[in-house]
Amino acid sequence: MEQLVAFSIGPVQSFIASARKTTDLWSGSYILSELTQKAMTLMEEIFGAESVEWIQPQPMKAAVLENREVASFPNRFICIVSSPLEETKEKLHRVESGLTEYLAEVARASVGLLFAGKVLPASVWEQVEEQVSDFLEIFWAFVPFENRGAFHEKRLEVESMLASVKNNRPISFKQQHGLVCTVCKQREALSAESPTAEMSQGELKADLRKLWGNIQNDVSRSQEGEHLCAVCSTKRMRRKALQFEPFPSVTAFTMAKIKPEQLDEGGNPIGMTASGDQERYYAVVMFDGDDMGKWVSGAKSPTKKATIEGNKAITERLSKFSAAGIAQAKGKKNMKVIYSGGDDVLAIGSILNVMRFVEEVREMFSDPENGLDKDATGSCGIIIAPEKAPLQQVISYGRKAEALAKGYENAATGAAKDAFTLHFLRGSGQQRIVTLPFSARMPNQAPAWFNLPDKKLISWILGLADVWQELGLSPNFIYHFEDVFKHVAMEWNFKQSKNKTTQSVNEGKMPFQNGAEIEMIRSELYRLIGNATAKSDPETKGKIREFADQLSSLYFIHQGDFLSYTQLLEMIRYFSKLAPAEEVLENVQTSYV
Repeated sequence: MEQLVAFSIGPVQSFIASARKTTDLWSGSYILSELTQKAMTLMEEIFGAESVEWIQPQPMKAAVLENREVASFPNRFICIVSSPLEETKEKLHRVESGLTEYLAEVARASVGLLFAGKVLPASVWEQVEEQVSDFLEIFWAFVPFENRGAFHEKRLEVESMLASVKNNRPISFKQQHGLVCTVCKQREALSAESPTAEMSQGELKADLRKLWGNIQNDVSRSQEGEHLCAVCSTKRMRRKALQFEPFPSVTAFTMAKIKPEQLDEGGNPIGMTASGDQERYYAVVMFDGDDMGKWVSGAKSPTKKATIEGNKAITERLSKFSAAGIAQAKGKKNMKVIYSGGDDVLAIGSILNVMRFVEEVREMFSDPENGLDKDATGSCGIIIAPEKAPLQQVISYGRKAEALAKGYENAATGAAKDAFTLHFLRGSGQQRIVTLPFSARMPNQAPAWFNLPDKKLISWILGLADVWQELGLSPNFIYHFEDVFKHVAMEWNFKQSKNKTTQSVNEGKMPFQNGAEIEMIRSELYRLIGNATAKSDPETKGKIREFADQLSSLYFIHQGDFLSYTQLLEMIRYFSKLAPAEEVLENVQTSYV
């Protein structure tokens, strides 16, 4: 008798985001991928390899083995097993127990490596066992699968059952008396003695120093004052346990006006401090396929139903996309792919490299040869952050940026999703956020000078940054532009709010949807750009006119509010200053992929 099984492993987002270092971020994705692989191996060992038919994902392929430093397995799988009903339940419990024990083994090895050379008291190992034993959130469901032609209905049923199990998950509370982990801030940090309620704050701190003092940083990769729980210790040491090269820090990806003599042999800046525009920034991108539920459910297929063969084909195509994305990253220096599995990609690197990379990834996703389908689309969040920004905060902003891109809609062009959100987090704490489609489409009522249909927006923006640099535009251009239009924008917004019950006014809104308003922007851009450059020869004037047309076209496509458009101009200005610095690092930095 066959059963359709859905198996899920968590936690996901909180586990990945609990990161103080880039190696923690990498380990979160990698360990989840390892656990999925281990669960699939246990399924074949316990049920018998010949009794398991994989639907999503497929077992490890050669492409994965070649890129084993990149996590590539999702946190769930779907398969068909040949097993009686009660026996299936018992065997799935064994898979669950085996997976928990596997993580415990990994944790014990990691903690032992972290405190290499120290004899740890039994209380430390007790803390490790206790914290790891109930960490995993493993959920599974299965339904009898007698008619293979009813795969669509049965998949919906088993997914619904799995969702119900997750919604009714048991909640356990454990009393903790010790000081919390400095990374996750959820579990107690490992300590020399088991903390008790009677211990004072001073005693708890002394207990931590007793265990965590004098740890060799080159082994533990820990910072002074850090004390970790068993789970975060496992993440911190996983890369070293697997004998991989150290994961580069954000410093290796940051950009400033760096000269070759300011870089060490590995391409890392030597003893640099920066502020303002000299602040060192890097980028993180989170890419995700759009409407994947519809693709998997068969809603995007001619039959509008999911089939076993169709789901397997989707898995195979997504595996090719994942491998192609990693291969594409190998050709880029100064960036690293952390996760590339299914329709998801997580990467970190220098700003321009990440932006070029994600545009290539989006193009590959709809490539019939290396992607999902010619009609498939994807959206992403790109967070640009200063070197000193907390990594957990950066990841949180990245997820929000991805969600903004998923919610993108443009009434003028009919575009939905298939977008990217740029979130620029300045060192001062100011934020710049703008969402744009990956490709520019010709609006229904575009002006005659609008001649940029089907243009790649990221390449377009970087091209505008090059022109900005070539014209030598003063940054005052943006402030003058804002000063000219902000009063008009506020007046428009005030009129719009008259008929509303709320008295709040959303400053900065300015749609400019008709031709006269767009022409007003275009004329003023031409005037201000001319005033912002010291060049006045005929060739430069021609470039200014073209540049004004392109910025006006960008606003027409943008269709956002006035504030976000000026923020986009600020980003273009910043990108215009990056190219020389990144060229220096391109010639020095070694590839990290």
